[in-house]
Amino acid sequence: MTIYASRFGPVEVPANGLWQCRQPLAGFEELRDFALIQVAGQSPFVWLQSLELQPIAFLLAEPRHFGLQYPRPADAEVSGLAGAACQFLVMVTIPENKDEPLRPHHLGPLCLDPGSGEFVQWVLEPGRVAVSAGFRPQTEDLGLAPALLPRLVRWPDGSASPDSRSASIAA
Repeated sequence: MTIYASRFGPVEVPANGLWQCRQPLAGFEELRDFALIQVAGQSPFVWLQSLELQPIAFLLAEPRHFGLQYPRPADAEVSGLAGAACQFLVMVTIPENKDEPLRPHHLGPLCLDPGSGEFVQWVLEPGRVAVSAGFRPQTEDLGLAPALLPRLVRWPDGSASPDSRSASIAA
């Protein structure tokens, strides 16, 4: 277990909670080590927290909360990860205006391989993503894919003081 600085304060990350970005995320080429953090009261969202640069964390959710369905990628499409094992999460944009809906980055889902602890961003062409419910979050909590749960770092008691923008998603 190693303690890392995060946007939520110090967080303990077990060895099986580490995620390695196989190919750099655009604009964040120097970042490779991450943890998936679930903060109490912020379900169905999780944070992809950089373990190298404390202020950097991406808000993620299961694609089905936005009515998105992705085809199974070929291994070559996801940089050699096992495409059949991919668990998808989408980055979510928090709007400036509270009246606007949350928006997923639907053409760039993250493909996470729980077996290896590696992930890549899979960039898709328009038309390859099936959208069944529009870009509004679903009302029921669909939960994370069971394969991701053993690698999830849970903020233990919800006592973190995330910044005001991240706190606003919990409401």
